[in-house]
Amino acid sequence: MKNKSPKKIIVEGKLFDNLADAARQYDLLPSTLRARLRSGWSINEAFGIKFRKKPANFKKSIVFLGNKFNSLKDRDNYYKLNKSVIEKRIQRGWTDEQAAGVEPPPHRHRNIDGSHRKSNLKLFEEIEGKVFPKTTLGNYNLYSIYNEFNNKEYIGVTTSSIRSRLIQHKYNAKNSSRPPKI
Repeated sequence: MKNKSPKKIIVEGKLFDNLADAARQYDLLPSTLRARLRSGWSINEAFGIKFRKKPANFKKSIVFLGNKFNSLKDRDNYYKLNKSVIEKRIQRGWTDEQAAGVEPPPHRHRNIDGSHRKSNLKLFEEIEGKVFPKTTLGNYNLYSIYNEFNNKEYIGVTTSSIRSRLIQHKYNAKNSSRPPKI
């Protein structure tokens, strides 16, 4: 195994023993400097001494659903969607039209490649473009959960047992990455 000694670096005529020391002097992370230098930035550009001009091809226009946009942000604003929603939907297997909200979203019970995903729900019915579980008359269970912490009540309907739905609620609350709304 080779013994790598740190390379000395000169910035604005001052000699530093290594890149990390120079980075600290300029309030930069060493990883940021390494990435900039690997990307072809000059020493002065990497340390912010000289302004780096963005390459001419930095901002590329895109064509989406036959419309030309200057950026992804312009496209997202045009379709009134938050940042990167369209990309996430396309990665999940939605068509461009579905991702932009031009067509209804795909059925929820499918894999990322679009194939049918196994579900506990065997039958579905579509009502006004939305898919709902189909069950026999009277097989829906209406329930209410009261949150004593914030004095809010949640009303829900399920085709499973009340007990299993409560277990799902507890699991989702425990494993949610979102902070609680207070």
